Order: sequence, then structure tokens, then C-alpha cells
Amino acid sequence: MSDTELVKIGDLAREARVTTRTVRFYEDLGLIRPVRRSDGGFRLYRQSDADRLRAVLRLKEIGFSLDEIREFQAQAKDGDLAFEVMGRLRTKVAAGARQVRDRLERLRRALEDLEATESVLAQCDGCDAKAYDGDCHACWKLLAGGKVPAALKAVM
Repeated sequence: MSDTELVKIGDLAREARVTTRTVRFYEDLGLIRPVRRSDGGFRLYRQSDADRLRAVLRLKEIGFSLDEIREFQAQAKDGDLAFEVMGRLRTKVAAGARQVRDRLERLRRALEDLEATESVLAQCDGCDAKAYDGDCHACWKLLAGGKVPAALKAVM
């Protein structure tokens, strides 16, 4: 493999959207490995290492620890029984997927509340009220159809 087919650590970090420090940390943990070093001493990686880094980050987002990811990598390299490794991996990934779905639902509800709040506040633009007081709260309630969005409740 020629050096022109490889990328330096900075390019790899940019492609994976992490810092070079993160790349070095993951390298220290054995999660990725440079193919070799250039004549100038730069770490050289395959393009596929950016995909691996993104996959590691995705697994971290759904609750995998770096130790767990490293353990799964080791089991795959050691040739452990595939159905056992894949079964454990599937269980962990399914739990992570549930967490992501739950988070998406919470974010969807938060977005709905923020949009309702934005709508109410947009109607308040140009209000003649002299001071922010209980009249504003009554106005918000009226504008929101009786149900004040949570973001407005926080300042009431």
C-alpha cells in the first residue's frame, strides 16, 4: 500500500470529526492502528479507519464503553464463537437503539413545546404592556389556548 493511499492523522481526524488527540487516545487503547509511519514520522492510516472511528463514536453514543468495544474487537480477532459474540453485541445494540428512540421522543416533545412557545411569543411582539407582570401570563394562556408551553411556565 503506497503512502498516497493512506492518510495522515490530521486528515483522519477531520474525516471522522474528532481531534487528533482522540485519534491518538483510541490508538493507545488499540481501537485503531496506523498502518505505518511516513518517512517524516507521521502516522498513516487507511481511509477505512475513519469509518471505524465513526462506528466507535456511534457505539459510544448508545452506551458502549470503550473497554466493551475493545473487548468485542478482541473476541472477533480471537475467533470466539460468532453466535455468542454476535448475540451479546445484538443485545447491547438493541438496548442502545431503545435509548436513541427514547431520546428522539423526548427531543420531539421538547421541539413541539419550543415551537408552541415561539408561536405564543411571536404574537406578543409589539404588546402594549408597560411591565412584565401577571397580565403577560394571562395573555400567554389566552394565546396558547389555555395550555401554557413548558418553556413559558419556567419564567412565570
